This record gives sequence, C-alpha cells and structure tokens, in this order.
Amino acid sequence: ADPLIIYPCINEQSAEWAQKVSDERIKVWKEITRKMKIGDMDEVPQLKEYIIATYGDQIHDKSSLASVFNTNDGFKGFRCPMKRVDGGWTLNFQNRYFVEDIPEGFCVYKGIADLAGVKTPAIDKILGFFQKFMNFEFIRDGKLKGRDVGRTKAPQAFGITTLDEYINGTSRISQSKL
Repeated sequence: ADPLIIYPCINEQSAEWAQKVSDERIKVWKEITRKMKIGDMDEVPQLKEYIIATYGDQIHDKSSLASVFNTNDGFKGFRCPMKRVDGGWTLNFQNRYFVEDIPEGFCVYKGIADLAGVKTPAIDKILGFFQKFMNFEFIRDGKLKGRDVGRTKAPQAFGITTLDEYINGTSRISQSKL
C-alpha cells in the first residue's frame, strides 16, 4: 500500500481519536438540545454508524471503526497532507486539511462546545498540537480565545459569545465577516 494514502493506514489508535472527537460532538449536541429545548438528543449519530449508513456496501469490513475507514472504497485515494523534502516526506501545513479543515471544522466544533459549556479534551489536544505547527493560536487556556480566532468560522469569530446568540440569532454579527 502507498504509505501516503490515508485511510488504509487507519489503525485502532487513530480510530480511537476519531471516536473521541465524535463523542465530543454528540455531547455538545445533547447539551444544546437540553439547554435550548430544540431538536432530538439522538439526532447526531455515532461515527461508525454514520459512515456505514452513508457508504453501505462500499465498506468491505464493518466490524470496527478502523476497518470501516480502511476498507471503504469511498475513501480510496485520499492522500496524506505531505510534501517531499530532502531525504523523504514531511507534513504540509499549507494543505487544505490544515488551512481549511482546522479553522473551518475543528474550531467551529470547539467554539460551539465552548458556548454550550462542554469540555472537549480530544479536540483541545488535537488543536493544541497542530496549531503550533501552523503558527496559529486558536485555543488558549482550554477555550477558543487565541489570537487567531478571527481566522476561523467559529461563532466567536463573528462576535457571538453565548449559546442563545448562536441558536436564536440575537447577536450583532460583524458585517465585515459576512
């Protein structure tokens, strides 16, 4: 297998991290539904079940989360965000997986979690690790309040500071961000 192809290389440890993030997302949704009296607490599915429902027969081994990732024909060909350097390969922190997915994905999850009052140790650890290599500061002191929050799509980048503002649209959102 090509070592630069992502999904065939997913092992149980990688799957555990994906599951931790999924669990945190579910916890955030449950807290939003409890606090705001909206939606159904079970609306956000478990990661493995979601992938199976989405890809069905494209998955050849549905026995574990790792196997759902690494035997999924729908995930074939996705390459690691790497670039060649003298003597081999290194992570390319200019790849969209970093410059788009982190500020427009992970930071959004983290921002909503902060508004909902839900701790996200897995998301915090991942963001804290990668932000150093990206030369950004998204989280500080366990909250999405670093100097580069304005570069994200998180609610905080738009001046939203409470869950009510986020859900009910009662914030005065900065027009410069729209």
